[in-house]
Amino acid sequence: DGPIASWFPYVRDASHEDRRAIAIARMMAKPTFRTELQELILGHDTELAAEALRLFQHLPNPSPEWIPPIAEFGRDIAQRIRMVNTTTVEQDPGYDGAAGVSIRFSAWMVAVRTLREKAGADFTPELKTILELSRVRTDSHCMRADVCRVASFYMKEWAGLDPLPTDPKPR
Repeated sequence: DGPIASWFPYVRDASHEDRRAIAIARMMAKPTFRTELQELILGHDTELAAEALRLFQHLPNPSPEWIPPIAEFGRDIAQRIRMVNTTTVEQDPGYDGAAGVSIRFSAWMVAVRTLREKAGADFTPELKTILELSRVRTDSHCMRADVCRVASFYMKEWAGLDPLPTDPKPR
C-alpha cells in the first residue's frame, strides 16, 4: 500500500518477469496511480522522474490521457537545455546540467516511443525543439551523443527531417 516508487526496484529487475508483472499490476490497481506517477514524472528528482517514465514500456495499454503530461515533460527538457546552453563551462565544469538533461531525455524517449506505438501520440513538436536546442553546446558530449544524436535519428524516422551534416551519426 506504499507509494508507487517503492515498487520501482521490482520493475527494474529484469531477471524476474513475474515480479515485474505483479509490481505493475499492484501499482496500476492503486486509485492514486495516475496522480502519483504524474507527480513523479513532473517532479524535481531526476532519477525518480526517469524511473517513472521508463515504467511506460511495461504498461499494457497506456491511455491517451498520458500524452499531455509527457508532452509537458518534453517542454521541460527543452527549458532545461536552454538553461544548459546559457551556462558557461566555468559555472558548470562537470557538465552536470547536461548530464541531468541526458538522463531525463533518455527516459522521456522510452515513454514517447511507447505512447507513439500504443496510443498514437505525436511528440515531434517537442522533439524538434529539443533537437534544435541540443545542437548549441557542441562542447558537451552528453548533449551531442545522448540528446542530439537520438533526437536527430527520430526526427528523421518520424517526421522525415534530415539530420544536419554536423549531427552525430546514429549508432
